[in-house]
Amino acid sequence: MAFSGVLAASIVAIYQTDVRRLLAYSSIAQIGYIMIGIALTSQQGLIGAIVHLFNHGLMKAALFAAIGAVALKTGDVSLHRLSGIAKQMPLTLAAFIIATLSLIGIPGTVGFISKWYLLLAVLETRDS
Repeated sequence: MAFSGVLAASIVAIYQTDVRRLLAYSSIAQIGYIMIGIALTSQQGLIGAIVHLFNHGLMKAALFAAIGAVALKTGDVSLHRLSGIAKQMPLTLAAFIIATLSLIGIPGTVGFISKWYLLLAVLETRDS
């Protein structure tokens, strides 16, 4: 059930043009990852879920803050109208990119650590 939530919310998020809606559907998918960790009932799954919960909260807050700043400056947060925003707001865009990479789980970010623990929990459960 949690995996289908991750998949469905991710698919819906892909088709959003408003960044705020995209982030909202992304949150649903991220909650699915947390539920997977809890459902595995292992120590690594629980650690991964807790770390992912905090990572998601902090990174999503950073993303919404960045988008809020863009909305104040431009009056619009549609994906197709954000072209050139890096020149106008380079630090805001840098924060947005770092937070996004962490949510994705790129190595070197806390998002990687939480998803690594979740992956280890899945593999541990599969082997037992």
